[in-house]
Amino acid sequence: MQDDYDVIGDAADIVFEGEFLTTDGSAVADELARRLQTMPKGQGDDVQRDDRRDCISGWRVDALHRADRYDEIMAIYERGRRKTCLRLCNTYSAGGRRSNSAIRLYRVVLLI
Repeated sequence: MQDDYDVIGDAADIVFEGEFLTTDGSAVADELARRLQTMPKGQGDDVQRDDRRDCISGWRVDALHRADRYDEIMAIYERGRRKTCLRLCNTYSAGGRRSNSAIRLYRVVLLI
């Protein structure tokens, strides 16, 4: 949820830190998965798009945790591991800092 002006403030804590049933978390996780499916994804430097997707993906992981759906969390992290490592290596390369350590890190992460 974006709240640049802190309109929600402390009221959000009641919602995000409240007690929920696992079925509630499951329903939220499924809805967030549907939202991610409809959001644009792709290559390029659309930082806002990537930030929105990352934010919703993080909320989905929280909801999956509340729903005790840990296998799905691990699958999300496994997919994210490769993307994050690629982003790191691309950032090093784009900045002219294509270092051997970044390349080694990429290889190690892919082999884990």
